[in-house]
Amino acid sequence: MPAFQTATINGISMRYDVQGQAGASVVVLHHPLATNLTFWDEATAALSTTYRVVRFDARGHGKSEAPAGRYAFETLAQDVVALMDHLGIKKAAYIGLSMGGWVGQYLGLLHPDRFNSLTLVSTASRTAPEMQAAWRDRVTVAREKGMISQVEPAMGRWLAATTRANRPDLIKRFSTMIVTTPVEGYAGWCGA
Repeated sequence: MPAFQTATINGISMRYDVQGQAGASVVVLHHPLATNLTFWDEATAALSTTYRVVRFDARGHGKSEAPAGRYAFETLAQDVVALMDHLGIKKAAYIGLSMGGWVGQYLGLLHPDRFNSLTLVSTASRTAPEMQAAWRDRVTVAREKGMISQVEPAMGRWLAATTRANRPDLIKRFSTMIVTTPVEGYAGWCGA
């Protein structure tokens, strides 16, 4: 188990982890909504044999600070760049999944000189107007019933039926991440 670190990054307390050889090419990993940096455990183990891997709990997730209010993608992108600055990283490859992919789009627009590549997975370039109400509804339900209310819908979106039936370990791991996500952090991201 790695010893995670914490620092003040872009005005918040952020938990992060760095693995791999100093001097190796850097890969920054950004997790999806309602998860945390441990989402990348297996990828980090595989990548850190060749790369220096940086992963972190995004603002409002895991052990990073969860300020109240809607988050702005400009701020969320700056969180990544500020962490890189803190670690002395001039340039990196970036992999973002779902909300991490949204942040990656802003990184490409606002900080293209800081990245060798952007791998954006399961993301979109806009939110359809009909989905805006769905995001608001998710926040309302999470505030009223807690983050436990987000587990079943997320499992249905994230995992195939056969995986849900045959991988109780994965269900438990992801469920724990969702339930431990601060409601304010979840709401802030949904607002973005």
